[in-house]
Amino acid sequence: MVDPDGNSNDELGRGGTSLSATGLVLAVASDSDDDKGDGSGTVSVWQRANNSISFADVIPTKLVDPDGNAFDSLGRSGPSLSANGLVLAAASFRDDNQGNESGSVLVWESICESGYTPPLCTG
Repeated sequence: MVDPDGNSNDELGRGGTSLSATGLVLAVASDSDDDKGDGSGTVSVWQRANNSISFADVIPTKLVDPDGNAFDSLGRSGPSLSANGLVLAAASFRDDNQGNESGSVLVWESICESGYTPPLCTG
């Protein structure tokens, strides 16, 4: 599998992976991805409807820190999924919001309003 939006030096998987106990959700970190600045990091989430579908046949959703900046390294310590795959946590250990490299943890939940679907729900 690859990140369809991947670029040189994004380093998909370097930050680690997490698979839900159901086997339906896979999260993979690219801690050097540059979507929010050089080395800001991203986490890609693949969600399949059932175990007979290959993750390679699923288009991932890319998650970023909305307040992310260069060198935050989102996901470097690895994403973590709940057993059912509905909650994902990932750290930005170099986030500077509370001081130099103070760090932060981001949490995404797949609680969807009508008309929206996981893994990332907005309304």
